[in-house]
Amino acid sequence: MTWVLVVAVVAGSAYAVVYTAGLGEAAVLRGRVLVAALLGGWALAFTRPLLVVLIPFATVVWLGPREPTASSPRWSWLPPALFLAGFSLAFVVAIGGAPAPVAQSIYRAHEVIETAAGGLLVLWGALVAVRVPALVEARSGWWAAGLGVTVGLLFYHELDPSYDSVFFKTGNAVASSHAPLTIATFSTALSVLYLAAALSAGRWRPPAGRSIAGAATALLGVAVAGGWFATIRGVVLR
Repeated sequence: MTWVLVVAVVAGSAYAVVYTAGLGEAAVLRGRVLVAALLGGWALAFTRPLLVVLIPFATVVWLGPREPTASSPRWSWLPPALFLAGFSLAFVVAIGGAPAPVAQSIYRAHEVIETAAGGLLVLWGALVAVRVPALVEARSGWWAAGLGVTVGLLFYHELDPSYDSVFFKTGNAVASSHAPLTIATFSTALSVLYLAAALSAGRWRPPAGRSIAGAATALLGVAVAGGWFATIRGVVLR
């Protein structure tokens, strides 16, 4: 419970500094792009636009059984950490545009990625919601990393406006706000807070937590693959 309180205080305080009138435009943050990126990662962590990351992330946090088995991963924090590493890598490359050949390939293949990744979310969500095979549980770290990359490639464009809002609010809307180091600072801050939350969530998850997260992930995949995500985003995520 202590971790939950710490995470809530950090996220709430960062949100107040970045977005609350009178604080977001504080002169102390102007010109401090990396500080704004760090605070932005904490501030946006549990906002509505980030639900597209939190929902699949929950399937990884609650992937294993409530009571560990012989096939459960030795380190329970490893799958969430690998998910976040995969997501951060994809997000930094896609938003930062470097390395250029990889980023350009992502941009050109966006429609294909959207359809394929949406289908993967449907399959993964359905699998997690019903029953996790022992093979998946035993190799959960690899699956989690792949899911993180998938989520990053699928939703980087949707998250870009929220990312940009951090720098507009703090007076740091400059070219360096999209430099790879700045984006990496943002995603690292976000990941640290998510991992801290996962350490607590993994212990007190509700009995149907994994099934609910899996079903929600599958529905998210259906919306993306079916081309309905933009409509849902306009109603729910903004």
